[in-house]
Amino acid sequence: MNENIGNIPSEIKSSIYIGKGFFLIDLAIIAIYSVIIMDTFKFLVSPKLQVVYTVFNVLVAIFLTRPINAKNPQKKIYESIIIYFLSLKRNAYCYKGAEEKQEVKAYEEI
Repeated sequence: MNENIGNIPSEIKSSIYIGKGFFLIDLAIIAIYSVIIMDTFKFLVSPKLQVVYTVFNVLVAIFLTRPINAKNPQKKIYESIIIYFLSLKRNAYCYKGAEEKQEVKAYEEI
């Protein structure tokens, strides 16, 4: 037998790819978003506009599950929105760099 097989990873994490840039988790988020939004605000929409409202919600859900950019395809738009709203609770800090040896200054988010 060949003793020099190499490193074998003990665990592999990957998402289930559906096709056309969609993963299984994206489809689940689209479905959950659509059901929650359509049930929550259905009474505010005229019966004549129910189909348009449903199509609009599905398109918004698809947009939210798209990657932010090609450089970081793992980060989705809905994740960046969640991170933004969570960051509003805390102060943001700006660091000038270690070589300048300046103090870290705290700025309150507006």
